[in-house]
Amino acid sequence: MQEVFLSESWFHQVDDIQKDAPASRGPVLNLVVTDGPTGEQRVRVEGSRFARGHADGAAATVTLPFDIAHAIFVQGRFRDAMPAFTAGKIQIEGQLSALASIARSDGDELRELRNRLLTITQPASNGTSLSGEAAARAGRLAEINRLGLGEFTRQLDVNGYAALPRETTGMSVEFIDRVRERVLDLIAKRSGVRPDVETGESHRNVFYPSLYYYLFEDRIFEELLMNEYALAMASYLVGEECILSACTVFMKGPADPPTTGSKLQLGLHADNAGWQLPEPFPHPSETVGVNCTWLLTDYTADDGATVFVPGSHFLRRLPNGLEGEERIVPLEAPRGTLIVWGSNTWHGSLPRRKPGLRLGLAWALTRPFLAPQEPFQLDVSDEILARNPPRFGVLMGQTYPTGWRGEGPEVMMAARAKAAARRTAKRSE
Repeated sequence: MQEVFLSESWFHQVDDIQKDAPASRGPVLNLVVTDGPTGEQRVRVEGSRFARGHADGAAATVTLPFDIAHAIFVQGRFRDAMPAFTAGKIQIEGQLSALASIARSDGDELRELRNRLLTITQPASNGTSLSGEAAARAGRLAEINRLGLGEFTRQLDVNGYAALPRETTGMSVEFIDRVRERVLDLIAKRSGVRPDVETGESHRNVFYPSLYYYLFEDRIFEELLMNEYALAMASYLVGEECILSACTVFMKGPADPPTTGSKLQLGLHADNAGWQLPEPFPHPSETVGVNCTWLLTDYTADDGATVFVPGSHFLRRLPNGLEGEERIVPLEAPRGTLIVWGSNTWHGSLPRRKPGLRLGLAWALTRPFLAPQEPFQLDVSDEILARNPPRFGVLMGQTYPTGWRGEGPEVMMAARAKAAARRTAKRSE
């Protein structure tokens, strides 16, 4: 019979299971578990073993909500601990590395103990069981509903792309124009030539990115990255733990007529190619990356708009030759519009047929197991992290255990957690 996690009847079964289990070599953690069905509980964990009450001399005292405690200590989802800590859902007094050390309390016998605990423990929710990815997806859908984005996520599901107007995202023309001017300044600074806005001749026949890796150049880009509507749409496709892989600006001027037999200047492709997913194997059915592009100028067919092939994301492969061009749909929208599409969706762009420039600022976000294309995790400063919400640190890869040197992953993650705790305390002052 399954019992409520940490209830007295649950402990009766746990005592029977643990009496013949091997002694644990892991650290002792005192837990203060809040918001549970039986109220606040004070228990301790010794490696994988549970006991009532707190112990003197424990490595740390950890305060955390019931559902997160269930995920970590019953389901064994230790990777959930660091994102929850960074988000302020877990408070730790004592050794910050102690929580990570629990994951090393392993071996066949202890794994068997964890499996037995899982079989006698009720799911964290009182209704239909929602754990792991299911619970995370429920949270994402709640955020989508809060922001009124349901119709746009349906467009993502059916067509593979969606365009969010300024009226939806609250984006102002004034802000977008400030972003565009800062972009033009940076291109002039880096290249020595200011783009010719009137004629576009400075970028004739250009369709590849004109600006890379600019996030840390101005706080206006940090503010744009944290737009809650864009993040909600990105999270819908690749989860709340997604990271920023690259930031680019695509700027094109007038183009000569194509000579390749294609009507497009930038041929149809899927962004999976940019992350080196293998061919000819099928691409993942779950999207691994998302492009969130803010239009800095109006997009029309004559402006050289981005085009999409609706439904192409279901094919899970790259197009062959000119395949799909007969079904392209130009994305025509005014500046300030947000375009979102997943990494399986075929897209390209038309040549610009009139003077001037077309600009789009793109964020490429991916699931954290994909190596980022630009080194945000290594270059972001503590000052930048401190002035932004915790989600910014997640986007910078601060909660994902990569990037250590000789100190190893645990020391690195403990240092990041300590820095995150200082930032959290500073924000609350």
